[in-house]
Amino acid sequence: MESLPPAEVEYLNTFPYPPTRRLAALHTWGWSLSTLAKALDPPRAKSTVHNWVTNEDILDMTEPFPVPQKALPVRSISPQVPPHVVPHLKELSKLARQCRSRTPKSSPYRLANEELTETAISLYRRGVPVELIASATGVSSRAMFRRIEKGLKNGI
Repeated sequence: MESLPPAEVEYLNTFPYPPTRRLAALHTWGWSLSTLAKALDPPRAKSTVHNWVTNEDILDMTEPFPVPQKALPVRSISPQVPPHVVPHLKELSKLARQCRSRTPKSSPYRLANEELTETAISLYRRGVPVELIASATGVSSRAMFRRIEKGLKNGI
């Protein structure tokens, strides 16, 4: 696990109270909660930092921020399925239910099945929980988990 640069640790610890807005911005830039929690003096629990980060609005991000050398998957605090995508997902799901192993590759059912898998994996990679993707498509969480898992194994 990468630790914050010493100058940033020193800056964070110059405030009389934890700089929650700065911590939220650092988390947005890719720093893990545990790294941020350990950088504070005294060190705080990861859950405490999580509470600060989720309850803080980041208004000004014009200050320079250190970026982790090893790119971590950045997950937003509370990712959701975008509302404008939900009707499309429901339609794809309805068509994809008709897809079978012998369905021709040019069939609308096969194309809908592949697009649904790609869209679900894209949302999952952005941090949207499988349960939310499943409810947006109208399928069970288990079915969506299997779809995403299979798609990831196949390199989608």
